[in-house]
Amino acid sequence: MKIPCVCGGLIVDNTDYVPNKAHLIADQDWDDALDDAAGEWHPDNLARKWSRSMWQCRRCGRLYVDDPTGTVHRFDPAESTVPHDLLASARGARWPGFLRGRWQAPVISDRSPGELWWQCGKDDSGFEDLVSWEELERRYYEEFQRLHDLGILRSAFLWVDGGMSHQWPSVE
Repeated sequence: MKIPCVCGGLIVDNTDYVPNKAHLIADQDWDDALDDAAGEWHPDNLARKWSRSMWQCRRCGRLYVDDPTGTVHRFDPAESTVPHDLLASARGARWPGFLRGRWQAPVISDRSPGELWWQCGKDDSGFEDLVSWEELERRYYEEFQRLHDLGILRSAFLWVDGGMSHQWPSVE
């Protein structure tokens, strides 16, 4: 989803863990949502049944909130000094994020066979194109150890030619 802001900025919501997106649960629904979460919990219950999405423009700080029909409404800040990270994790720089590595045997393409990307904490993110499996594996484990030691890693996996080479935490 892409929301063009009136300031010229573009709000992009095409993945998980978007730092300028939040899920709004009405106070009238709060206890019901918590009861639902305590029972047979599934993320779709909370996301679709009890919440609406909201986004903040990183450029100007405007808020956009969808209503129950999916129509997006804009809210303009009263002051220009409004923080542009209102919807970011309450844990800030300690937000546990993810690390992903992917290796696909070379095919005829302009795409690198190896990719490594991560997003953790407030400002710790990166993307690397890698041309050798050895370099991808080395960089993956370097970043894994660094992020794990910092205590800001939620999950990690290294995908190789259609199979999982490493996954943390491990799935039994």
